[in-house]
Amino acid sequence: MPHHWGPNAVNQESDIKVSVIMPAFNVEKPIARTLEACLAQDFPRDKFEIIVVDDGSKDATKDIVAQFADVVYIHQENAGAAAARNRGAQSARGEILLFIDADCIYPLNAIQALVDALEDCHELGIVSAIYAPTPELPLIASCLNEEIRFRHLRLP
Repeated sequence: MPHHWGPNAVNQESDIKVSVIMPAFNVEKPIARTLEACLAQDFPRDKFEIIVVDDGSKDATKDIVAQFADVVYIHQENAGAAAARNRGAQSARGEILLFIDADCIYPLNAIQALVDALEDCHELGIVSAIYAPTPELPLIASCLNEEIRFRHLRLP
């Protein structure tokens, strides 16, 4: 059962356009920064929800997510990131589903840009993005991020 924490949680009766779905497994270190970036979007806050699907974390992931009143929290037994994404999609109220990993950061205009792209081209059914460097990451994480970005750039 999803947990909607605090008085600022998105009203279930509201007109949600976008659901941001975040699978989470033992991500106590990066998840707060990711949630802050999601909440700081320039897209109207009453038009999107953030759903964190905790995939059986053994660390403080749940406690950290609980500090964010505007976030829906769902716990499941460990079944993998794909199952967590699917569980989030099943609970989503938005007509547009956006997926983000718990250690990634959206630029401030990401939701608006993706919504605009989908609304500008009615034949479009999916919009994708690539990894980009984040200066705050430790050196090893930055190198892994760059490797993934390089692989995405080389895709046909």
